Amino acid sequence: MLMKTGIISLLSSFLLCLVLPFVVVGQAVDEPFDRLEKELNEVRRLNKRESMALLEQMYRICRENPENNNYFARTLIAHVYMNEDQGVKDDQLQETILRELERKDISAYDEVLLKSALMNTFYTQGDFVHTFEISLDVLEQAKQLNDSLTVARSLNVLGSICRITDLNAMAEEYYVEALNWVPNSDEILYYSIKTNLFSACLMSAVKEDSYSYRDSLLLLIDELGEKKITGVLAALYVNVSGYMENEDDYYNCLEKALTLYVDNPHKYALVTTHIGLYYLNEKQDNAKSLAHFKIAQEIWEESDFHYLKQVYENTSKVYEEEGQIDSAFFYLKKAAQIDEIYKNNRQMLESSRKHIMALLENAEQKLALANVKNKLKNKQLIISLIMTIAALLAGLLLLLFFRQKRKRMRQEVLLKEAEANELVAKLEKEQAVQQAQAELLESKSRELASYSLLISNKNHLLRQILSISESFPTADKVVKRQIRKVVNDNIQNEDDWGDFMMHFEKIHPDFFAKIKENCLDITPGELKLAAYIRLGLSTKDIAQMLNMTIDSVKVARSRLRKKMGLNREDRLENIIQKL
Repeated sequence: MLMKTGIISLLSSFLLCLVLPFVVVGQAVDEPFDRLEKELNEVRRLNKRESMALLEQMYRICRENPENNNYFARTLIAHVYMNEDQGVKDDQLQETILRELERKDISAYDEVLLKSALMNTFYTQGDFVHTFEISLDVLEQAKQLNDSLTVARSLNVLGSICRITDLNAMAEEYYVEALNWVPNSDEILYYSIKTNLFSACLMSAVKEDSYSYRDSLLLLIDELGEKKITGVLAALYVNVSGYMENEDDYYNCLEKALTLYVDNPHKYALVTTHIGLYYLNEKQDNAKSLAHFKIAQEIWEESDFHYLKQVYENTSKVYEEEGQIDSAFFYLKKAAQIDEIYKNNRQMLESSRKHIMALLENAEQKLALANVKNKLKNKQLIISLIMTIAALLAGLLLLLFFRQKRKRMRQEVLLKEAEANELVAKLEKEQAVQQAQAELLESKSRELASYSLLISNKNHLLRQILSISESFPTADKVVKRQIRKVVNDNIQNEDDWGDFMMHFEKIHPDFFAKIKENCLDITPGELKLAAYIRLGLSTKDIAQMLNMTIDSVKVARSRLRKKMGLNREDRLENIIQKL
């Protein structure tokens, strides 16, 4: 007996010696790979160079361990997320993922990882319909495998697509569910989803509720600052900046984001563009605004063509205010060229929104049908245990009943789809009419503003001519009198204001009546100021048209704000545009 026990112990020790080296080797490889994956997840949003170095080390481990397909799948998904954060487009990476998915020896876990990576490549390309379809497939498989990380990632992508396509209520539901699936070890993903959730709530909230969501984001900033999760913190500063009431707070948020994104050219250009808009709209500092737009332009002309349209449009606006018409026209033309290229993208986005809504309805219908089938199956099992022949007859009757019911349900669904399609067509037609009317109104407003500005320039020139002629005491009096007569015959007077009001009221009916209701003691001069603001004229143009200095116009704007009873956070232009 003792000899038998000794032999068993000896064999166990021998087997342990054989297996132990493989276990140790596996752990030795796993630990550095996991560390690299975690480090890349922490820096991929901020530092492109460091991210590429970490990614190369992960690929090196994959090459050294070709038998471990899981390493390669995890590296590919890390590569996809890094490209997304850095604004890098890599079609070859998508082809590599597709080739890996075609392998016959692929495991279920690696397959769902690769599909998750493929899902994000489609998302980066703006193909939201394919992204949504793959995300639903990944979500179902990941739940079956109980892969909580992939479930959370897919729900986050589904929520982001819904937010992009203006399905904010559905986006909030996906984000809330995603938070319940995030592993405790992945704080970065947890706070990313939480930021997306509050941002989606802000987009759909009324003004009163938006303050509470903004405050939630501000609390989240403090929490991320304490935890030093800077990658998510940078995006959070950008998201919350647009909802700051004070312009200095708005600028400070952008400055903090810019500091964090200094090693991410794509994000750096995005924040720089926002700062350029701040100097253009809030500070009227054209030089600083143009400098920031130039920085963004240099970055995006090398990498991301899509964002250049906004930069070119704003650059054109700066040059227009500076009176450099040729440069303004040059950048406006470049913006129009990009707009033509991406015209189809806007149509695809609207089509994607409709397709995604249909996918959601189909998914709900499949879920409802699955529930019905499960209930029926359970009932049939219970009945089969209690009854014999009668149970079979009852089962046949139930089967016939549900078949007829499903047929009626299918007919009702088809009828509802037809009605929905008819309603969508009607709404699209109404939207097209409204858009045409809005474009016509905007065109007429621009024409009226241009005509008024032209008249103002002419009056200014005539006054200068008259002033110059009067400044020469030795000039012929007859010539002076003739010049004075020509100027007086051609200069516009107060009677032309009546013509302006008539044309203005045709374009913006009841505007003057509405502003008089809100401001009973408004003066004729302030009415002119309000009309010019409604036309979208700049402070510089208004000063020229009213024959005033820019500072005088700013004082007049301040008086008008007080008479209208506006708060500090209310923008005068926005209030007047709504009248």
